[in-house]
Amino acid sequence: MKFSNISFPHPVLGISDTIQGEIDFTDHVLSEKGSYKIKFVLKQNNNDLSQLLQEGRAEYFCEVTCTNTLYRKIFTSSDNSISFELPKKQVKGKVEFTCLLISKTAIPNYVNSDAHTDYDGFNFDIEKGDVLAFFGKSSFNADIKYERLKAVSQILVVKPTKDFDIVNVHLEEPKITVEIPEADYEKFASNYSDDEKYIPVFHSSIVLNALLVALYSIKKYKDKFWAEAIMYRIENEKDTFQNLSIDEPVNIPEIAQRLLGNPLSRLLTGIDNLEEQFEN
Repeated sequence: MKFSNISFPHPVLGISDTIQGEIDFTDHVLSEKGSYKIKFVLKQNNNDLSQLLQEGRAEYFCEVTCTNTLYRKIFTSSDNSISFELPKKQVKGKVEFTCLLISKTAIPNYVNSDAHTDYDGFNFDIEKGDVLAFFGKSSFNADIKYERLKAVSQILVVKPTKDFDIVNVHLEEPKITVEIPEADYEKFASNYSDDEKYIPVFHSSIVLNALLVALYSIKKYKDKFWAEAIMYRIENEKDTFQNLSIDEPVNIPEIAQRLLGNPLSRLLTGIDNLEEQFEN
């Protein structure tokens, strides 16, 4: 369902200002071994719509679609919580949700007392399945391994290049691609890349710099895998990111450091550990 620039012949809560009132929803996606557990909590405070729900003449509705696999399914509920499981093998890439309140039966002569004054003096014959409220849309990327998002390798890759004699960052690929000169890459790959004790060094240098470049341009590349993964972490790890808005450029250096778990502190600890090894 597409709700951009759509209009209805009757007032719909959540579409423009056709009905006054509050409307919102929260979504939760939990990744388990063979499926995603999905939960939506839908909120509205319109008395007439609440009455229709109590009378069993309306119901909450969630449409799930995945264009990559042609998956489409509808879930309904008589209360404002909709929970279901989504098999991982049936979806790939972007999975989209549309949440509505729809009529469960025909509703003749429908009038909403909080409708805009443009509707004064009019009533409407609502058919079964008509939209009464639009809560919103959300999505997630089924290709993202959410339980492994803290691993830098999920969003960033280092490759050699002959085209530059300095480090270069590409954002057009699914992962942030850091290109380093071939000679430097050979040293990196053969001596350091698989050694855990050097990870803090690279996180505070190569990775941090690449993340800063990526975060300042994330809106331009919002459909890329790396951008979706970063946004998921920022939106779902409230304790880590403390409601920092990526829309404010001043927050980006702090967000980058929090993504890497305070790389300077880890670097200093790593240097101390290296010195102890050399001394021994």
